Amino acid sequence: MGMFRKRIFKKIGGLILAGFLIGGSALSMPVISNAEGTTFTIRGLDLSKVHLVVDVPHEYYERFWYRCRDHLTRAGLTTTSSRTYKEWEPVLKLTINVLALGEPPVNSYLYIAKLEVKETVITERSPKVRAWVPTWAMGDSDEPELVNTPVTVEKMEADLDNLMKWFIQQYKFANNKSG
Repeated sequence: MGMFRKRIFKKIGGLILAGFLIGGSALSMPVISNAEGTTFTIRGLDLSKVHLVVDVPHEYYERFWYRCRDHLTRAGLTTTSSRTYKEWEPVLKLTINVLALGEPPVNSYLYIAKLEVKETVITERSPKVRAWVPTWAMGDSDEPELVNTPVTVEKMEADLDNLMKWFIQQYKFANNKSG
């Protein structure tokens, strides 16, 4: 009788454990597809209240700012000018930077290309904390890419184009906009 009881408890215990694993994982974290995972943070974002900010080498500022604006305009989207920006207001920020490492002749460069939406976020805990953080991002993380050749303006423009196209596609998907 003791052996029979052990087997039953072992089987019941296994079924209970399996139930917790299967049921618990569904309760603790919603399943989000790749498309949803990168877009749900921009769902409901009103781009007309977001400032377009371009952080690029000075000599390319105007050229890249207008290139970003052209992507948005062709997609039927508008943002607010960065000239009217006030602290804590949301931004769509393009960052493309190249930093030469060492003294001339330079053999290595740090390169970063990213696009992010930064917004004010207020935590749900007590005390509430207000922070200005990226809520959507695409491209390099905070760690720049190490490259061994100078980065061309064509490479920077291609990266800008890819980042803007990806953002626009995700924005339209998240907000059920066609086009």
